[in-house]
Amino acid sequence: MPLALAVLVALGARAWLDTLPRRWTYGSLDQFFLFYPAHAHLAAELRAGRLPLWNPLLGLGIAEVADSQFGFFYPPNLVFTFLPPEWAIELLTVVHVGLGAAGGYLLCAATGAAPLGAAVALTALAAGKLLHGLASWTTMLATFAWCPLALWCAHRLAVAPGARRAAALALVLALQLLAGYLQFHLYTVLCLPLFMLAARRPDGGLARAFAWLALAEALALGLAAVQVVPSLAAVEGSMRSRAALPGWLYEAGRVRLADFPANLARPILDGAVPVYAGVVVVLLALAALAARRAAPLRLPALVLTAGAAVLALGSATPIFPFLWRLPIGHWFAGPYKWTYFFGLGLVLLAAAGAEALRGERSATERVAWVALSGATLVVVPFSSVARAIGAVVVAVMALAPARVRRVCELALPALVLATALHGHEARDTRPKDAPDFFGRYAPAYRFLAERQAEGRTFVLVNELHVSPRQGEIEGVAQVNTNATFIPVALYELQQAVRTGVADDAAGRARAVALLRAVGTRFVMIEPGPGWLADEGLVRVFTSPAAAVWRDDAALPRAYVARRVVRVPGEEVLARLAAGGVAESYTVVVDEADGDAPDAGGGTARITDETATHVKIAVDAEAPSLVVLLDAWSPDWRATVDDAPVPIRHANLVARAVAVPAGRHEVVFRHESRPFRRGAALSAASLLVLVALVVVW
Repeated sequence: MPLALAVLVALGARAWLDTLPRRWTYGSLDQFFLFYPAHAHLAAELRAGRLPLWNPLLGLGIAEVADSQFGFFYPPNLVFTFLPPEWAIELLTVVHVGLGAAGGYLLCAATGAAPLGAAVALTALAAGKLLHGLASWTTMLATFAWCPLALWCAHRLAVAPGARRAAALALVLALQLLAGYLQFHLYTVLCLPLFMLAARRPDGGLARAFAWLALAEALALGLAAVQVVPSLAAVEGSMRSRAALPGWLYEAGRVRLADFPANLARPILDGAVPVYAGVVVVLLALAALAARRAAPLRLPALVLTAGAAVLALGSATPIFPFLWRLPIGHWFAGPYKWTYFFGLGLVLLAAAGAEALRGERSATERVAWVALSGATLVVVPFSSVARAIGAVVVAVMALAPARVRRVCELALPALVLATALHGHEARDTRPKDAPDFFGRYAPAYRFLAERQAEGRTFVLVNELHVSPRQGEIEGVAQVNTNATFIPVALYELQQAVRTGVADDAAGRARAVALLRAVGTRFVMIEPGPGWLADEGLVRVFTSPAAAVWRDDAALPRAYVARRVVRVPGEEVLARLAAGGVAESYTVVVDEADGDAPDAGGGTARITDETATHVKIAVDAEAPSLVVLLDAWSPDWRATVDDAPVPIRHANLVARAVAVPAGRHEVVFRHESRPFRRGAALSAASLLVLVALVVVW
């Protein structure tokens, strides 16, 4: 029943917001830069009966199964197999907003709030900015939506520790992990003890409850291992590794103390504190603070709200600088993510405040609430309408006769709904706006899709105008892309190309040399000055949004190196940019990888391939390196005439194997050991879960 009501309110809120004018934000760009293309690709793979283990369309190939942010193993994502991506994302948004709101209702009811307070929490979560503000980050919403339900399960476990309640918590935490956003899961686990400590335990078995909690988290990690293990393995060597994570990411979406009142007063689309739920929620939270006695919910909600506010300030407090120095400090990047827990704590405080207003209150409590509310209505920049509504609510609930107060109490959820929706001036773009975004470059992509056999494309259009993953939708293999675990080498290559293009003629020449060295046959760029013609490229397509240039001097995807250049690893990029690599069929290798033939020659031809299998026929004139300009990854294995051989790094981002003189068959096969280990661990954990529920 709570879930059905929450989904209904969430659906109404989405319909209301859809009547407002749209506006582009960084959040909506992420929808098109990451989530929409990834889910469209997931849908295509599932309909074809395949798992998205390796995606050859992005970068020079990426281990898509390792990118936990897309939740490929999250059961609700099966909806993508039978609905268009834009409608599947919208459906999942409404369901997850409803799930989070229903979890808030159950948590409030379990921790001492009567139906009125629980209804206030449900309404605020289903209609406020907190959950709807996450709609552009689909996996962040899905992960956070499980948080209230996890807190409810943890509270129940503390009240009556046991196998079945531990199994229920484990299942919820596992689904949260599979939803994709690991950081929100980490923060949720840190919050669980708060609501366990607030439980009324008839036998005082707190230690036993925490033992069951530890088992539940271990079991959840095991159940989600099919996704978690590949993700953790992908961190090393990626831009999410401790050594490579850029410093600015720690302060992305920086929160200042002044942001809290501003974002409490109105639903700022780009606001760093997306906690808006209307003026009534703020006033009810103050009622919880002013009451001498309130539901047991008040204390954990207050600690959560205050603690999350402090943690959200990042380097403005001594806490996060300390966390950043830890070996796992990169897990705490982006302090602003704590603002979502601040918003959840505020809503729970409002539920406790609604309960406090129902009981008999002393004159001191009434005066305290009126004073706090009056000061808040003056200081926080609410709209004039919101201030008027707030003043009426305070006056009635503090001064009116008991009969009038009871009527107002019953109207609180409706007031929360009305004030939560009031004040929106624009809405974020939605997935169904995708044709407007992707349509601009569709003609250029259609042109390229017809020429995939000729080679890959590098997209040089302004990064804020085109999705770096549109090729994933259009079936066009792109050299450049973005991803959660993008390899450091590919990131450096992309940045070097864009930096060179923005530089002088010499910089542009270096950029073109890099593109040729990794097999870039086509360059998509905005129409304009034809400087690419100076580098030997030919314009082959023009549209109002983009032009496509062809480079016949680029290396083929597979070739036998005629010359091998060994340099230290940190010099490989510079050597590629110096030029001459493509023209002479050279391969640049890291000297730390060991010996390699000095020279060679011959022919190489791809004879068969799938996303996870590439077969090359080679005729080498001498012992040589055969280069495949696909991304190097530890998940790939190679054989020469069925004999296993090591794969070495080539041209910074690609792979190469050594072959003797003569004719040979080189085969590359994708075999993700982390995925296999994770799948086996998930299967074993599922058996343990069944045993807990059935046997214990």
